[in-house]
Amino acid sequence: MEIVISGNKESFQLTRAIAPIEIRFIAPNFAQPDSVFTVSYNGYQLDINANDFYRLSETIKGKAPIDVHFALSKIIQDTYFSNSFLSKSLTEVSLFKTLFLIYYWVEIAFTDAYAVSIASKIYDEFIVDYNSQLGSQQDIYFIKHELITSQNMPYIDRLIQINLLAKVSLVGGVFGKNDSYFIPLIKPGVSREFFSNNSDPSGDKTFSFWKKILEDRDARLNSWMKNRF
Repeated sequence: MEIVISGNKESFQLTRAIAPIEIRFIAPNFAQPDSVFTVSYNGYQLDINANDFYRLSETIKGKAPIDVHFALSKIIQDTYFSNSFLSKSLTEVSLFKTLFLIYYWVEIAFTDAYAVSIASKIYDEFIVDYNSQLGSQQDIYFIKHELITSQNMPYIDRLIQINLLAKVSLVGGVFGKNDSYFIPLIKPGVSREFFSNNSDPSGDKTFSFWKKILEDRDARLNSWMKNRF
């Protein structure tokens, strides 16, 4: 199983910068006791056993970005890797956190394909970054599969550049390769003018596409609220 998360690690609204990042995760044997997972990140390779990966996932769940550094420093011996998170943007750290959320969300689809389909996990669905406290929780939302078309790709690409979407690719098992796009944990306010791009100079089509995604997300959340009990 391989998970690749990509997006813009810089806050476009603040910096006007587009700095693509790719975080690659490889789990050859899933969460067996002797499994070793690999995280490839900014040219750095982190090898981590399944137990420590799970501990790290539980420690950073629902936590602020600064807590990722402290969690890493307690579990990962390489201080260079954990200290590097002190200087990363909130956007970049949130993408790193998302790796853990997505892994445990989709794992069952790879370990028991007859129980759950991968499509049911990564399209028109959401994951809550639960913080065990009353109040609002951060979440990510996977857009509908039917929105991922060649015609819409220029809009999707622009939304990635301005931090409103990120991409995840999942490879392995009987599913082959599956791509999806999601609204990330950090949802920045973006000026209307930034929706414009070469394929859509006015930005109107990109903005309408974004509003459609938000409508789908709200409908999915409302459905879940009504039917969760």
